[in-house]
This record gives sequence, C-alpha cells and structure tokens, in this order.
Amino acid sequence: MRSPEVIETDRRPSGFVSKAKTAFATLLLMALTGAIGYGAALWQMRSQGERVYTSQKKTIAQLEGQIKQAETIAQAAAARSQLSEVRFGLLESVNELSANNFGTANTRLRAASDLLNTVSVAQDPAKLETLKKDLAAEEINFAINPVEQRRKLLDYANQLNVLLPEAPPTPEAAKAVEPEIEQGVEAETAPKSSPRPTQPKPQKP
Repeated sequence: MRSPEVIETDRRPSGFVSKAKTAFATLLLMALTGAIGYGAALWQMRSQGERVYTSQKKTIAQLEGQIKQAETIAQAAAARSQLSEVRFGLLESVNELSANNFGTANTRLRAASDLLNTVSVAQDPAKLETLKKDLAAEEINFAINPVEQRRKLLDYANQLNVLLPEAPPTPEAAKAVEPEIEQGVEAETAPKSSPRPTQPKPQKP
C-alpha cells in the first residue's frame, strides 16, 4: 500500500498544469479583450477623423464660394467706377468742344479712351471691345462740324450706361430680404379673423 506522501507528490504536477492552463487562458482572454478594445478605439478615432475631414472640406468649399463671390462683387464695383469715370471724361470733352477748346477736348477724349482700355468686366464684353476700338480711333478735329463731334461723344457716353455690370447682392443683403419675404408669406397665409357680429342696441321705449 502506497504512503500518503507519495500520493500527494503524484498529484502536484496535475494541479500545476491546471493552474498554468487557467493563467494562460486568462492572459489570452485579456489579450483578446485588449485587441478588441484597441480595434474599437482605432475605428472610432478613424470615424471621427473622417467626420472632421468631411466637415472641414464643406467649410473650405463654403469659404471658397464666399471668396469667389466677394471677388466678383469687387470686380463689378471697380468696373462700374471705371466706366462711370470714362463717361464723365467724355462729357468733359463735350463741354470743352462746346467752348471750342479743341485741344483740351481731344486730351479729355484720349484720357477716357486710355482708361476704358483698362476695363475688363462689362455687361456686354463684345460691345466693350467695339467701344474701345471706336474711342481709340476717334479724334477731335477743329475742321469738322463741332455739333457732329459732340453728338458722337454723347453717343459713346450713352453706350457706357449699357455696359455697366450689375453687382450681385451681398450675403448680408440677401439675408435682409429673406425675413421680409417670410413675413409677407406669413401675412398672406395667416387665417383672417372674421368680424364679430354686432348685437343691435335695445331701443328705448
């Protein structure tokens, strides 16, 4: 018959292996849990990064649109100012021509023509180019009937009015118009209250 010490010694390796398996299973479970948590965190960070990138992309596109609109407004305003100055120069040339100051009238005409050549924005670009050529070829001549020359200069000045570009409305102006429109719609669609019936006053006997 085997002694108790021998039996206890034989059981030790079996218990050690069981503990080792348990520890290994625990470590494996912790590793899997950590990997899953890391993967979930990485996916969440990537999703957040994509959302931030999309939001920033939309913001950049909106800013680019606003900058482009601002540039268009600035170019139109500059062109309107230049064309108005050209028109004023032509009218000054007409006044000088009326006073028989042919040299000064021609100087005013040349200055107006040079300024018109710097304009690149107009309501009708084709007419702008034609007017540039006409003014460049025009000369004030004392030997020609002044009335006819004044008529031509006034005609050029009137053509400039057609070339003035229309500036698009600014975002502030558009926002200011929207509430007025909404208020008008609400006023039209609001139910109208019917007048209360008036009760006849009792007549005195």
